[in-house]
Amino acid sequence: MLLFRPITVDDAPFVNRVRNGYAKEFLHTDKTFTLEETIAWIGLTTNNIPYWIIELDGIVVGYFRLSIQEDKLYIGADIAPEHTGKGIAKQSYKFFMPFVLEKYNTNELYLEVLSTNHRAKHLYDSLGFVEISRYPMEKNGESVESIVMKYENRN
Repeated sequence: MLLFRPITVDDAPFVNRVRNGYAKEFLHTDKTFTLEETIAWIGLTTNNIPYWIIELDGIVVGYFRLSIQEDKLYIGADIAPEHTGKGIAKQSYKFFMPFVLEKYNTNELYLEVLSTNHRAKHLYDSLGFVEISRYPMEKNGESVESIVMKYENRN
């Protein structure tokens, strides 16, 4: 059974491992964090827009990231590498997105994905996100594009 719950400081080691593991290849910044920095960050996050832990059959498999940028609600998820390729991300988004849309009283969600992250881009396309813009950026010393995508709830 798939469940979501707000993040707690106890989740810091998991979040730290997964986030730092994806930093070099898939995230917009390659900065990594110490466990202490992650614990401090979680303390700040729980008082703002929370991150949500994804559990499958009682096992923590990933987390959702929510943020507000220029009055727009952004969403993203990171699944632990040992749980990727099993459809967990798609299933999680399908269940979590309606909750987020209702909780934050909006019809729109946004996200950004690196143009080199073909697997994530394919997932977002399949969920109904559409590309609205691109901008160039540097990642690991190379030029890459960041793709901004938007989801509109038409229900």
